[in-house]
Formats: sequence, structure tokens, C-alpha cells
Amino acid sequence: MDNFRVQKIDSNGKFIAKWGSEGSREGQFSNVTLGIDVDPSDHVYVIDKEGANIQKFDSNGNFVAKWVGEGDGDASEK
Repeated sequence: MDNFRVQKIDSNGKFIAKWGSEGSREGQFSNVTLGIDVDPSDHVYVIDKEGANIQKFDSNGNFVAKWVGEGDGDASEK
């Protein structure tokens, strides 16, 4: 089953917010299966394997940046 969204929950498991949809534009995903990470500034990084990109969001789910690339070469920021 494919996943096209990010869900934010608090430390008690209470739902806070969600963002994302299916597609290839900012804030859209092909299939989020590899991972999601959060940096010390609470930016959320989403790895979209099938879309061959990593997207960065603020803690409220607002799009910040996107890096696109496949293989062994350098990715480019979009």
C-alpha cells in the first residue's frame, strides 16, 4: 500500500496534523517508504523513493525545499 502523507502526532500519540497528497509537486509524494527525519530545528525531511526526492518542511508542514536526484550523482535543489 502506498503512502502519500505525513502525520504528526504528539508524545502521547494524539493526532496533531497531516500534510501531503499523491503527485510530484511540492508537498506531494509518490511513495513515502524509506523514512522521515526531524532535525534539531524541528524541520521535517521526507524521503520519497519512487519520486526520487527528499522534501523539507517546517514543523507545521509548510514546504521549505526539495532535492531531486537518482543514483550515485549529486542531487539538485528545486
